[in-house]
Amino acid sequence: MKPRLLKEGEIVVDQNDFGLLIDEFVRNELRPGRNIQAEWMDTHIRKWWPQIEEYYRRHIISAIEVAIALDKPPRYNRQELNNKEMWAKIVKDLRAPRSPFTVKYACSKCKKEGVKLWRDYQTCADYCDLECAACLAPDVKVGEDGMHEEKDFGRTDQLNHKVPAIPVDDTYWGYTSVPSQDVEWWVALPTYK
Repeated sequence: MKPRLLKEGEIVVDQNDFGLLIDEFVRNELRPGRNIQAEWMDTHIRKWWPQIEEYYRRHIISAIEVAIALDKPPRYNRQELNNKEMWAKIVKDLRAPRSPFTVKYACSKCKKEGVKLWRDYQTCADYCDLECAACLAPDVKVGEDGMHEEKDFGRTDQLNHKVPAIPVDDTYWGYTSVPSQDVEWWVALPTYK
């Protein structure tokens, strides 16, 4: 490899550190009160993205999603996120596609497919009985978003002590580990058929 001369203001960064630097840079720009030029940020993130390791890509996408979520509704007298539309477009365009899965996704009682299903919490996929809302809680009206009003806990997607069954590979995502694109897939399924 031929040595390259650096221009003034340039630095050399190890490939393993590049993702960390971009992650920190993005998190800094997500702080309230920051107002980076949207076009510049959008162009540069897209240019840098192929060079960022998957681990840091997930961190960056998560940080952006959290910053957007904090504005719905605004909380804690927090200053509104600048360039929210740009950040949302970056997430939609650059996040990984929905996770593929091989498990049979059908209600274990009525055998319905293509509807939202729930599973036992912290249970291996081999021992999971999936249930649709109609079988699991026939007396509860679950909304099309998978949410319902629970007397003790308020609005929730948990149903009769079970959590949404969101598949990945040959198992299910952990309840607090589901990527947003997979949550959107589950929410888009009909609750009743």
